[in-house]
Amino acid sequence: MARRSCAIYATGIVSAHLLVVGIVLLVAQVFQTMIHSRLKKEITLTEKSQMFEGWKNPPPPVYMEYYFFNVTNPEVFINGGKAALKQIGPYTYRADPTGRGPDPTGKYRPRENVTSWRRHQAVRPEPQTFVFVPEKSAGDPEVDLLRTINIPFVAVTNELNQYPSPVRSLISMIMNSAGNRASS
Repeated sequence: MARRSCAIYATGIVSAHLLVVGIVLLVAQVFQTMIHSRLKKEITLTEKSQMFEGWKNPPPPVYMEYYFFNVTNPEVFINGGKAALKQIGPYTYRADPTGRGPDPTGKYRPRENVTSWRRHQAVRPEPQTFVFVPEKSAGDPEVDLLRTINIPFVAVTNELNQYPSPVRSLISMIMNSAGNRASS
C-alpha cells in the first residue's frame, strides 16, 4: 500500500512540474517563436529549403475540368418561362506552373540556370498558363455555343418587383442600355 501511494505522489509531483514548465513555456511564447522560425526557414525559397526543389522541378501536371449548364431554350427563358438546362463538359485545361510547357516527352522542364540571390530579396512569381487539352475534353470551347443564365441580372430583376413602377422602369432602361439580358 505504501509503494502504491508513493507512486501516486511521484506521478502527481512529476505531472505538476510538467504543468508548470508547460505554462511557463506557453507564457514565454517559446512554442510560437519556435514554430514561426521553423516555418520561415521552410517557406523561404533558398537552395536548402524543401520548397526550392518543388519550385525548381515542378510536380506532375494538374488538370482542371470545367462543366457548365447550357440553357437550351433561351427565348422561352427570356420571355419568363422555365430554363431547360443541359450539362456540358468537361472542358479540360492543364496548368503549366513554369509558363513554358512540357518538353517533347510530355514532362515539365525544370527551371534552368537557377542562381542564388541575396537574403530577403523577393522573387517575382512566374505567370502560370493554362493549356486546353482536347483529348481529355468533351467539346471545343472555340466552337461550342454556350448560353448561361446571367444570375446577377435575374437577381436584380427579382428584387425590383418590390419597388414602385417608375423605379423599375428606370432601372430596366439602364440595364437594357448596358446590354444586359437574362441569358448570355
